[in-house]
Amino acid sequence: MKSIKAFYKPVKLSEKEENDLNHALLRAVISGGVPYNFVENYYLSKWVGMLKLSYKLPSRTTLTGNHLVQLYVEACHKRDDILKEASCCTLLWDGWTDVSHQSIYALMVLTDESSELLDIINFSRDMHTAENMLNWQSIFYNKVL
Repeated sequence: MKSIKAFYKPVKLSEKEENDLNHALLRAVISGGVPYNFVENYYLSKWVGMLKLSYKLPSRTTLTGNHLVQLYVEACHKRDDILKEASCCTLLWDGWTDVSHQSIYALMVLTDESSELLDIINFSRDMHTAENMLNWQSIFYNKVL
């Protein structure tokens, strides 16, 4: 008895289809908090091959190098477009100390429609004084707006 694979001719994915699948995979890995090397897991590769035989999982370095950079650039462009259209905005700071006792701050902007992350800043080398924070805020305010 022949298996279904004997009647199946794999369709080659276009570069765009493969890129879209890689971006979707990267989003799933990031949102699930899964280590990047999970994409190189033997059983995941077998499972994906059963779903779409012509799709080959990228390596973790391809995923974090090429595709992560592309998603970051797309997110920055989207954020910048939102901020250009905003009639008013509010800059927000949120700070915390990580497990290594580093002083980490997030600089965000609120608009009528959304909140956008501008940057995450490690103030461990610099004092996180009001003056230093104001300097960072001014840099991003001038850069984005």
